[in-house]
Amino acid sequence: MLEMSIRLARADDLRQCVEFDASYTTDYVWQMDAQMSNGQIQVTFSHLRLPRSMRVDYPRTAGMLAEDWPLRDGVLIAEQEGHTLGYVSLNENPAQRVAHIGDLVVRRRYRRAGVGAQLVSGALRWARDRKLKQLIVEVQTKNHPAIEFLNKLGFSFCGFSDQHYLNQDIALFFSRAVR
Repeated sequence: MLEMSIRLARADDLRQCVEFDASYTTDYVWQMDAQMSNGQIQVTFSHLRLPRSMRVDYPRTAGMLAEDWPLRDGVLIAEQEGHTLGYVSLNENPAQRVAHIGDLVVRRRYRRAGVGAQLVSGALRWARDRKLKQLIVEVQTKNHPAIEFLNKLGFSFCGFSDQHYLNQDIALFFSRAVR
């Protein structure tokens, strides 16, 4: 695992972070099927292997991220010797005692090196310091690497939002208790 520090973002970090390639490649998707009958709605998600790997662009553009960051309650940076490795953006809902991760992006060359796990640990500390009880993350149904990552870190599926993104993709929500 890389030696790194996690710190609060500064205004000058934004320029560098919005330039990260946040795309990913996947071999699997979660496909949703909703059935209505006899006053009941049954929703199932099937884990399907794609016929070939698919590259997926991040659902937020650099411009959207730049507009959104000042509205976030917190942004944490993973850094090694002054070099930014990744970031996580956070929003707080004190009434519900919940923190939401809006973005979790690791520079491509540092993926699978523990940066994402360190950022999530930092997000959990951030939430704990605010006396929040849950950390919630949203991901696209196509983002199999993130779903596997969240499961590995102890997150559990807790819901979905149909047509959540501008491209009409479904968002899946995962949560973990803040301890």
